[in-house]
Amino acid sequence: MECIVTLDAGTGSGRCVAFDATGRVLAAAQEPFVYRLFEHPSLPMVRGCDLDADAFWGALAGCVRRVVQALPSAARVRGVLATSQREGCVFLDGDGRVLYAGPNVDGRAVLEGLDLESRLGAQRLHAITGHAPPYIFAAARYLWFRQQPEAARLAMILMLNDWITYRLSGERTAEHSSACESFLYDVSTRRWSDVILDAIGLPPAALPPLESAGAPA
Repeated sequence: MECIVTLDAGTGSGRCVAFDATGRVLAAAQEPFVYRLFEHPSLPMVRGCDLDADAFWGALAGCVRRVVQALPSAARVRGVLATSQREGCVFLDGDGRVLYAGPNVDGRAVLEGLDLESRLGAQRLHAITGHAPPYIFAAARYLWFRQQPEAARLAMILMLNDWITYRLSGERTAEHSSACESFLYDVSTRRWSDVILDAIGLPPAALPPLESAGAPA
């Protein structure tokens, strides 16, 4: 029996589901995520939100263990897929260590997003990214991160599902449908946006190569 295992990092919980070749669910498990919430120092109504990368990975790993134990003895895993909440992202140093991890509900970079919008204009940004406004996306969070002591160590920005793929395979890649949730991606050219990268001062080398969904890593 061949099966596919999916890891899903949702907003409130992590899930692991194993499917057979017909799409029938063979086993599933779910564990909640816990975030650290705090108020924005300049905007009391805006919440920041930290993701504990180790605890996050531990929750996913726990789901995997339960699913593997529940699989039929004849099951053979042919592949593992990663999917996630849309705007969640992880910043890594050159050794792959996490410098910052934030879920889609992290609003700490609202002011930086406002600055980006004022410089490039909402209409132009929407034409490039398909999104507006830019407040909770990786582009704004990078502008916030540049002001932090660890900024000089930043080597790579990954969306959350791409970070899971990296943890599983050691490869730093990006999949198009999650890349377009970064506010760093041009939806017309299907490439990282030179305009936005120039505007925020992000080196192209800090973004991984783009791959189609389902490409092996």
